[in-house]
Amino acid sequence: MFILGLLLIFGVLYKAFRSVPLVLQIMLNIPTVFIGGIIGVWLTGGVINLAHLVGFIALAGIVSRNGIMLLSRSLQLVKKEQEPFSPETILKATLDRTVPILATSLTTALGLIPLMLAGGEPGKELLNPLAVVIFGGLVSSTAISLFLTPAVFYRFGRKAAMKSEVDTSGF
Repeated sequence: MFILGLLLIFGVLYKAFRSVPLVLQIMLNIPTVFIGGIIGVWLTGGVINLAHLVGFIALAGIVSRNGIMLLSRSLQLVKKEQEPFSPETILKATLDRTVPILATSLTTALGLIPLMLAGGEPGKELLNPLAVVIFGGLVSSTAISLFLTPAVFYRFGRKAAMKSEVDTSGF
């Protein structure tokens, strides 16, 4: 099920970016969700179950969205606004998108707190593990992706960015 989710995410991203290197750079952030998610499961004394796996799939989408926001702004600056492909441009793009990414992640994480605290209540047996994984994964993936995505894009994305024909106005 997780592999199918990854393939679907890859397909959607490829349709948007038309570049395998850019899609792979975005998807490189997906493993970062496991850091916080696994720590969350460990801290709550749980064993990974189906609800946790569903949480990991949801996180893959969220972290992909964060990568899309970071890369699309960089592409917009380089392609549309004719800024040079430089560390300064990528830093500017990252700073432009940091607040929206943090706001989305923080809002989602805060909304999950009641589900995490209600773990022992009847009817919350599936929602609690899902919330724990998403909360922990959001913390780790958001913090790491704000550094990892721009760094990887600067190191490996120049060629793909120059060939890119993606319309970033929709992002």
